[in-house]
Amino acid sequence: MRIAIFGGTFDPPHIGHLILAQSLINSLTIEKVLFIPVYIPPHKVDRNITDSEKRIKMLHLSIDDNPKFEVSLIEIERKGVSYSIDTINQIREKYKLKKDELFFAIGSDSIVEFNIWKSPMEILNKSTVVVFPRPGFELSQVKKEYREKSIFLKTPLIDISSRMIREMVKKGLDIKYLVTEKVYDFIKKNKLYR
Repeated sequence: MRIAIFGGTFDPPHIGHLILAQSLINSLTIEKVLFIPVYIPPHKVDRNITDSEKRIKMLHLSIDDNPKFEVSLIEIERKGVSYSIDTINQIREKYKLKKDELFFAIGSDSIVEFNIWKSPMEILNKSTVVVFPRPGFELSQVKKEYREKSIFLKTPLIDISSRMIREMVKKGLDIKYLVTEKVYDFIKKNKLYR
């Protein structure tokens, strides 16, 4: 089985996440994309994050109509700061996967800063790292040893971020079409990001 890990804060999940996840399936014949909401992201420890229950609910509202998408609570249940290598090890063990059956999806901004991650070479040796392009990204920004062990996908450049959506809501701007209709209604009903 070919499984992709798609981790993030998902605060909120948006259409960019869905387009990228579908790109994984289309480009790499992935059979299942695991959306893994982090408990506490190591690079965002100082930021207030919406409680995990609401983020999980929004993820389900976003993806439950796609049988190849699944929410995994592995990091939420583990608690503490979420390190990708720990998640990779757990997923490999749970599904009995080899390196070429497990795909770890990240944005190009993350691969540029991969040296500050916990155990970057171990991540590259235990999974196939798949990199999504971000606006302004150039391959020359990536260390050679990371570049050689990663797959760089050609996907639509989607300049949408959860931060942008939160800021728009705070300013009273309409976020329709940036999130699914169900997530849009959930954010309004629960008065999130105000």
